[in-house]
Formats: sequence, structure tokens, C-alpha cells
Amino acid sequence: TLVNNSYRIINLLYTLYSLAPRDCMDVFLSGGTVSKIYDVDPDGSGLVMPVLCDQDIEGGGWTVLQKRTSGGGEDFFKLWTDYVSGFGSYDVEFWIGLDRMHRLTASRRNMKLRIELIREDGAKAYSEYTGFWIASNADNYKLNLVFEGGTAGDSLTMHHNGKPFSAKDKDNDNCAYCSCAERFTGAWWFDGTGDECMSSDLNG
Repeated sequence: TLVNNSYRIINLLYTLYSLAPRDCMDVFLSGGTVSKIYDVDPDGSGLVMPVLCDQDIEGGGWTVLQKRTSGGGEDFFKLWTDYVSGFGSYDVEFWIGLDRMHRLTASRRNMKLRIELIREDGAKAYSEYTGFWIASNADNYKLNLVFEGGTAGDSLTMHHNGKPFSAKDKDNDNCAYCSCAERFTGAWWFDGTGDECMSSDLNG
């Protein structure tokens, strides 16, 4: 019958969507070993989104959330809506967007975060965190992670873990008389307790 056929088609479409890679590790394990942009469906909703996959660093499988370069030209002192939806170009500088970070991490909450820092002279340092996930818009995209190690040390746990995201037009920090986002011309998971806004700000 038509109803039965329609049901089968819907089931087939659901199965096809659910087989889409959830992130860049899934892409890597399915043979996508070249670093480039791929479509992923993190929560199995059928709403695919493009992400930049780094398949070279530390064995590959990394979904790039942010990229900044010296002299890249992208203005990171943006509004809340810009940080929610994402901005920039994957080719140069970008922020993937808080909504996408939430989709990528919230359903599993066991992701690993790696921060790579490269100086102009080529010297490199990194930090790695486990249990990384970003809360929903309703919780202002609160940051959750646990420091694991790395040559750059830990600059996120003390002032940023468990904190909501703030931008220049949406102040969610704990500073009663200031806006950390305005003060440091960037958007981040600021603290603000006792006038201590941050120990890191990769968007400032």
C-alpha cells in the first residue's frame, strides 16, 4: 500500500542519515584520510553540516573548531549571534559556531579537545582535554572539560570550565561591574569572579 511504501521510504532515509559520519573521526575511520571539508551529522538528525577535518595531526580524526593566524584579517570581536552561528573562512580564519559545537559534543560528552599553538618561528605547543562538551543555548553554551596534559599546560580549567559563553552584547560572566568580553575585546567562556576574567582567551 501507499502508506506502507511511504513508511519504508522514511525508514530508508532515516537509515541513510544515521549512517552519515558523526564527526571527523568517523570520516577518518571510513577512509576519509585527507584533510579537507566533509559533511557530518553529529546527532543523527539528518541535518548534515560542513566541517574542516584535520586528518594529519596526532593520527587524524580531528574536527577543527577554531583557526586563527597572525595577520589573518578576520575580526573576532563580534556579536553573540555571530558566535552562535559561526563566521570566517575555513581557508584562513574561522569560528565553527557554538550551535555546531553543541551538536558535535553534547550527545556523547566524551570528546577530546586539543589546542594547538604555533609561534611565528614555528615552535609548537599543545594542550589536551577529555570529557569535552558544550551545553545548549538554554545554558549559554557552558564549557565542560577535564585537563589531560600537554606542553602548553592548562589554561582552561581554573577560570573557564563550567562557565557560560559571553560576547560583547551578551554578558554572562560573574563580574558585577564589568564585561570581560568588552574588556578583552573578544568572546569566550569568561569567569569574572573577583575581577579575574580569564587565564586564556583565544578569541581576543
